Amino acid sequence: MEVTLGSQLQGFLFACVTGFALGAFFDLFRIFRVLSGCGRTAVFFQDIFCLAFAGFVSFLVMLTVNAGSVRFFLLAGEGIGVCVWFLTIGEVTVRIARILYRIARAVFRFARDRIAYPLYRAAAFCLKGAWRMLKKGARTLKKFFAKRKNPLNQIGE
Repeated sequence: MEVTLGSQLQGFLFACVTGFALGAFFDLFRIFRVLSGCGRTAVFFQDIFCLAFAGFVSFLVMLTVNAGSVRFFLLAGEGIGVCVWFLTIGEVTVRIARILYRIARAVFRFARDRIAYPLYRAAAFCLKGAWRMLKKGARTLKKFFAKRKNPLNQIGE
């Protein structure tokens, strides 16, 4: 089977687009790491998953474009696509994700410190007062039943 220059160029461009998409897929995991603060073990398994997924997609690209034979220009195209993603859009998306994370964290801290904590203190104050009143009422009832001429516990005897 003869491989023409046009089909090689088409395969190379397809590999570049695939590499670009793989870079975007990996950036989803990078953004998740920024937002969740994953540990080293979680990052390791995420990287293994991404590596396996990228290998599977590369295999499918080789199978689709070149009938399964591995050509260097296809691997180079995927590499170029990933590099283009990481050096352009990838940097911007991770920066934006970090900025949005900091803004959201500041908003939640403000809501916690200025809204939720005062409401918590007010509710605790009210509940503390209600608890005191219940304890005082229980003591009063205890004294009342102790002073009765016919206490309830002696009725059955």
